[in-house]
Amino acid sequence: MALSSHKVAFLMDTGAECNLLPLDVYKAVTGDQHLKLLNARGKSVLVLANGDEQPIEGKAKIYVSRNERTYKIEANVVKGSGYEPILSKQTMLEMNLIKILDSDRDRYIRVLKTGTEPLLEEYKDVFEGLGKLDGQYHIVINESIKPVVHPPRRLPVAMSDKVQEKLEEMVAYDIIEKVNQPTDWVSSTLVESKPSTGTEGEAKISICLDPRDLMLPLSVNTSRCLQ
Repeated sequence: MALSSHKVAFLMDTGAECNLLPLDVYKAVTGDQHLKLLNARGKSVLVLANGDEQPIEGKAKIYVSRNERTYKIEANVVKGSGYEPILSKQTMLEMNLIKILDSDRDRYIRVLKTGTEPLLEEYKDVFEGLGKLDGQYHIVINESIKPVVHPPRRLPVAMSDKVQEKLEEMVAYDIIEKVNQPTDWVSSTLVESKPSTGTEGEAKISICLDPRDLMLPLSVNTSRCLQ
């Protein structure tokens, strides 16, 4: 971009609210070494993107040309190192350097569907069933690991009936298997009450176990990972 008879590279910053011109660039393109052409009454503080404040030397009316067209713009002249000439969003729009699409100008968005129904319709196969995969997986166990028996955790009396119903439901769906004999491994269970998303307004029970000790005797089959 030409500024007077000099070519100056401006940084196009759509987030900038004003044009910026370093003091040394201003002096080079205007020849105003003593800043007599600056509007000193326009002195103010420039707030940078990082929140720092930088006083400006003043405001300058300058002419820039691009593609054989000349534009008059106002720039804040700032003293110090590390600054680049910057064009603001408004100036770039006036110079046709950028365009805003009609969709971006529309302040309102049409809501075609609400709630979770669209997702449930599109991915209904994901939300059906329990997520149980076909086939069986063979687990290799390191027999040298000593079994661990956890003591039962306390359960609030008010939740005991719901927990028993949930356990029976998990047995019916073949998620867990009832054990009626002594076993070497006993894991701690964790019961959580979740707010219901349905219309009945009843809380739902979620049951899981602490797998930390159960993970110790498991051996990873790395050959299957490399296939």
